[in-house]
Amino acid sequence: MKIIFFSRVVLMGAILAFVLTGFIRAFADDPARIPVPGPPPQSPPRHQLQSPNDNAIIWIKGHFEWMGGGWVWIEGAFVPVPRPNAHWVPGHYDDGYWYPGHWK
Repeated sequence: MKIIFFSRVVLMGAILAFVLTGFIRAFADDPARIPVPGPPPQSPPRHQLQSPNDNAIIWIKGHFEWMGGGWVWIEGAFVPVPRPNAHWVPGHYDDGYWYPGHWK
């Protein structure tokens, strides 16, 4: 029982961190550049859920993010678009740096 509760708390915390990170970076022109020891692991295969048919909500596929000194898997989720004409730029690894996903 405690393990299930702890797992749900961790999952909800990761989702909240992902959403808040996107909103914090929503108005930034350039994303942060984070030094990392290597690229993220290969993403496991996942399925996208059915769209809610709402232009103000988009699907951001599951991906790894660098958090607390390690790679953390963030499940895909539908998230609200922070402003008109904004689009999600996925995070990427390049030459020892992680550039987190952000709204542009």
